[in-house]
Amino acid sequence: KDMSARVALAKMAADGLIILPAPTGPQPVPRRHLEATIEEGPMLACSLGELGSVSLVRVDTRSDSATWNELIGRFHYLGYTRASGAQLRYLAISNGRLLGAIGFGAAAWALQDRDTFIGWDAKTRRQRLHLVVGNPRYLILPWVRVPHLASHLLGAVARALPGHWVERYG
Repeated sequence: KDMSARVALAKMAADGLIILPAPTGPQPVPRRHLEATIEEGPMLACSLGELGSVSLVRVDTRSDSATWNELIGRFHYLGYTRASGAQLRYLAISNGRLLGAIGFGAAAWALQDRDTFIGWDAKTRRQRLHLVVGNPRYLILPWVRVPHLASHLLGAVARALPGHWVERYG
């Protein structure tokens, strides 16, 4: 929440809507952009059955994080932006070959269409919002053409995410 508020304030200041006081503490060192290290693979076109076992690897290491960030930055149409708050990220892999990347984060505070669809009023939203996650990034690499892979991965992550979320965030 703190980071989200800081980002919003910085954007409002950049747009000239507000004037922020000068920083009082040390400023964070900007993160350097990663060099492209992942080579685009050869076209992978087969059925889901022919693909074989597909694994979701939870991004828990710096190396996996760098891979996820690069995949999203280079191949997702929205690109990479640093996420704030609670989040879990996954890499999709089959036989040692990267297929895609999926990210989840804390749900947006208020989305009228979502809240109306679910049937939430403001009180219910405050009580239950912690039970909802958002899916800001989902990527199947452009050279991977496997019918039904996206649905297969969504099913796998729907089974894995609740336990991983509770494990990490309680």
